[in-house]
Amino acid sequence: MSDTVLPGKDLRANIEIFNLGKDKRVDIQLNIAIMDTKSEDVITSTEESMAIETTLSFVRAIKIPANLPLGKYMVKATAHYTSDQRSLQASALSFFEVRKPFSEMELLGIKAYYYIYIFVAVCLLAAGFTGYMVWKKRQRRYIVKVDYKTLPEANNRSAFVGKIAETDVRTYIDLDKMQTHTLIAGATGSGKTVVAQDIVEEALQRKVAVIVFDPTAQWTGFLRTCTERSMLKRYKYFEMKEKDARPYNGRIHIVTDPRECINLERYMKPGEITILDIHKFTPKQTDLIVASSIQQIFKKHLPESTKLNTLIVYDEVHRLLPKFGGSGEGLIQLERGAREFRKWGVGLVLISQVLNDFVGEIKANIGTEIQVRTLYEGDLNRISMKYGEDMVKSIVKAAVGTGMVENAEYNKGRPYFVSFRPLLHNPHRLPDQELEQYHKYEEIISDIEYQIEQLGEIQFDTFDLKLELKLLEEKTKSGAFKMVDIYLESIRSKLKDVWDKLGKEPKKKELELIPLEEIMQGIEKARKERKKKTKDEEKKETEVEKDEPVQ
Repeated sequence: MSDTVLPGKDLRANIEIFNLGKDKRVDIQLNIAIMDTKSEDVITSTEESMAIETTLSFVRAIKIPANLPLGKYMVKATAHYTSDQRSLQASALSFFEVRKPFSEMELLGIKAYYYIYIFVAVCLLAAGFTGYMVWKKRQRRYIVKVDYKTLPEANNRSAFVGKIAETDVRTYIDLDKMQTHTLIAGATGSGKTVVAQDIVEEALQRKVAVIVFDPTAQWTGFLRTCTERSMLKRYKYFEMKEKDARPYNGRIHIVTDPRECINLERYMKPGEITILDIHKFTPKQTDLIVASSIQQIFKKHLPESTKLNTLIVYDEVHRLLPKFGGSGEGLIQLERGAREFRKWGVGLVLISQVLNDFVGEIKANIGTEIQVRTLYEGDLNRISMKYGEDMVKSIVKAAVGTGMVENAEYNKGRPYFVSFRPLLHNPHRLPDQELEQYHKYEEIISDIEYQIEQLGEIQFDTFDLKLELKLLEEKTKSGAFKMVDIYLESIRSKLKDVWDKLGKEPKKKELELIPLEEIMQGIEKARKERKKKTKDEEKKETEVEKDEPVQ
């Protein structure tokens, strides 16, 4: 018999009766009753007659009243029969419990069966989530560990450059750490220039001066607002708004001679970018320009600074390598600059297709390396040896504009991947026609500036002229060339009147060239410093070997 039963349901009892008397056949009156266990009151009962000869087994059902209170009860079966002309009876007891249907059970006011639904739903969700995480892990491009507490924090000296790859975590670069220079490498079309321009945009917004040696004229777009739809569509993923798109204050100067004396100090203006367009030169001529520019910075004897105040960007640096057509002399000067510039608050940003080719002092003095997608075997072998095959796989399949950032002070020295944010300025170079206009007005402004300097030398009051020149420069930077012509006509007329009254003719500004001998002297000095440092390092290694105890 079931030991539990529900109200309104049938109680089924298994009954077996034996004939132990002398009579071959016995008539029995069977009574089955449900009784209260405490009062032994009969709650319900049923009767039937039957005859047995030897033994009889059967199942009988008795209906439990629908309104029967929950609790424990007993069922009693009584058999009345006559044997040897005597009236006898036999009985048996069994106990059972009446319970609520499971569907009506409650826990904390909620039907019990809801918990089954919840349990099944949770199991399905858990299984789905586990499956999703397994799938997502397999889909992940960048298999790295990131300790977010060891990354640069947001402050007035940090640059927001994007988000940790495949996360929604904003990430930054400490601008003052860029005094120890930055090397950005990757294949053509991998987004290395965008990575560099992100950093430069942030530096400009924090009043750092930026000077770019641009061999492609691609940086000239800094003077225009971004209108590129593919770029603007990505703003929302970085909590940026289209109204944030903007141009940057700066100027474009087209270098016309590899030995041109570039007044770099003039361009070191806080928050202003100067693009030195060198796209018309051969790799060897570019080599000379780089060597010359480094030499000029050393001649300035700049004041020392613990903060970054100027970034100098050299794009397409691999062109200086002999295998790409360069002489390698510019790289020797870059080594010297990488050693010394930091003390003046000047940081170098070197952009190249390859990273592995930059060894020696350049590599030793680079604080931050950013590697975007590449298939260059030398770089991949270096990454594999240093960080393992998982990192190589991540680099090979990295998305455009996503780079591996490595700095000894970030993420406990381990590399991590950053999806760099879209640009605020126009990512495309300006048309040649506009570049020529900038070049024309830059030369005119330079000549006017030289005239004002001459007037200052003879103690002439040049305050108003300087003010007008400043307005002329601002209109030129913004590309408002029609307004430039108006201001230009005015200041030229005033200068003519001044020189006429003085009865003098102003000197014409001529292109100043750096003597080749001076450039070569700088290169030779850098070469000697390299040799001396190599000898010092070899001497230290020898001393260490001598001091090591014999095993």
